[in-house]
Amino acid sequence: MPYSAEIAESMAHRLMQPAQYGGGGLTPDEFLCAVIELGTENASRGWVAAAYGLGARALPASEFDMVWSERPDARVTVAFGGSALVDGNRLNGRWPSVVGALEADWFLLGAGDGCVLLPSAAVRVHRNQHDCGLHESGLADVDVDVDVDDVDLTAPRVHLHRTDVDGVLVAAAAAAAVIGSALGGWRRHVDALRARLAISHGGEELTDRAAAQIARTASDLDASRLQITTGGLGHRAPYDQAMARARAAMDQLLASSRHALDVSDPVTTAWRDVHAGCRLAAGYR
Repeated sequence: MPYSAEIAESMAHRLMQPAQYGGGGLTPDEFLCAVIELGTENASRGWVAAAYGLGARALPASEFDMVWSERPDARVTVAFGGSALVDGNRLNGRWPSVVGALEADWFLLGAGDGCVLLPSAAVRVHRNQHDCGLHESGLADVDVDVDVDDVDLTAPRVHLHRTDVDGVLVAAAAAAAVIGSALGGWRRHVDALRARLAISHGGEELTDRAAAQIARTASDLDASRLQITTGGLGHRAPYDQAMARARAAMDQLLASSRHALDVSDPVTTAWRDVHAGCRLAAGYR
């Protein structure tokens, strides 16, 4: 199924879910383009799409029927970081700032050398109260203290899975979400500036310095996007570089904003989302 804006919108939470289970079935390259597009429209949506997409990609094929056969719209989120202790059948751990946790039906949680798949009923979700941006991303801390044999599943028990999701794809998805956030901030900044100039009837002009900064930011963000969407998956270094470039571009754009400290300013909001996203990306390693 080829990528399109319509698929990105209609399958926002199911981009990499296999098509035979009703998902978008996107390839990794298509997935990254969709995350950027969704993030441009709404930074939180980009991150949620990235998290659920990675969850679908990382889910072992042996669990597809259990998760999706009766509920094709079930959402699987992932948490590769965190601290976990596996002692026999006992799992104890905490995973901070899990994207999409508030709406997830299943959790694929990093534990030891693999991941443990648990239903939402088997975890404790603590809403993130920090005012750090990405307010609609379903961010929450997740605690687990269970005997896996006691978890109510259609399968007899929860197994420790080795996931084959590529670590480079994880880095690329996080970078795509950050770059989408930055692109959305730039576009809203330009739209607000155009509207302000239109109603000023010539009383306000765009300075050469401001115009140059807008153009420079656009160039840096376009370069970041190309670094993500061309060339296929390789090493993770280019994705880290693209994310750092997008963050630096937003820093410069914020510095030139007339209302840099106004939380209602679109550049300020996007700047917060970009920096929050960069911190989240550090946990996707």
